[in-house]
Amino acid sequence: MSRLGANPTENTKAKMRHFADLYLGGPDEVRSDAAACYRALYPKSAHHSSRGHGSEYLNHPYTQAYIKEKMEAMTEECDITVKYILTTITDTIERCRQAKPVLDRKGDPVLVETEDGEMKPAYTFDANNVLRGADMLAKYKGMYAEKVELTGKDGGPIEMKDISDNELARRVAFMLTKAAKSSERS
Repeated sequence: MSRLGANPTENTKAKMRHFADLYLGGPDEVRSDAAACYRALYPKSAHHSSRGHGSEYLNHPYTQAYIKEKMEAMTEECDITVKYILTTITDTIERCRQAKPVLDRKGDPVLVETEDGEMKPAYTFDANNVLRGADMLAKYKGMYAEKVELTGKDGGPIEMKDISDNELARRVAFMLTKAAKSSERS
């Protein structure tokens, strides 16, 4: 159990709210850094202990609920919806996919020689951001979910009768190691 306890005192709750506010929108040097937020609240705390305490504050159910509440309020205030985010990503992908002429310092098109020996204007497009946007959409759609099916001998069911806890742990560890090695090869 956390040293903060399941039901923190009002004073501790106030500190946790302040911690969460720093974590979400504090100065650049502390924002999204649990240890730095903890040190901001407790300046005399040792650097090495602030990591653990900061993590404890951040992962406490009270702090998590407060952060979730604040994030929902900010999202609602900014009118951010799933549709808006997906539309923004797809619009950005389409803009980045457009070929743009390469211009020199004067604004004139840069010419390149083709395989036929002709001089034609050079074009470029933003492939990295197209792929990054596509990756975001694929993650949203769950296209990267990896499924591993475990079976027993000759593809049959896994037999679980009369197995000690140690033997079960050994078998699970073996299967996980085997799966990890096979995914490294592919």
